[in-house]
Amino acid sequence: SEMCIRDSPRNLLQYFSPYICIECYEGCSDCTSLGKYSCTNCKEGYLLYQGQCLNKCPEGSYLSSETTCLVCPPELSLIHISEPTRPLYISYAVFCLKKK
Repeated sequence: SEMCIRDSPRNLLQYFSPYICIECYEGCSDCTSLGKYSCTNCKEGYLLYQGQCLNKCPEGSYLSSETTCLVCPPELSLIHISEPTRPLYISYAVFCLKKK
């Protein structure tokens, strides 16, 4: 069986057999396997969402930190609020609120 070890260069997976390093999926800086959903950290400019590294958070998700997108639990609804606060700036908030 193949096992990953951590002392391979960043963004590469190394296998015990046949002792080769293989690049992680596009956008990943660290991964647990070669699959599309195996990213654990993303390269700069990408956001982590359910094991993938994406350019932006997908519809129905929100940016929970500078590098991670999340989805509200099923019993909650995602609410976006934006309001112009200055001529060139928009204040923006995202909430997960209980459904009625």
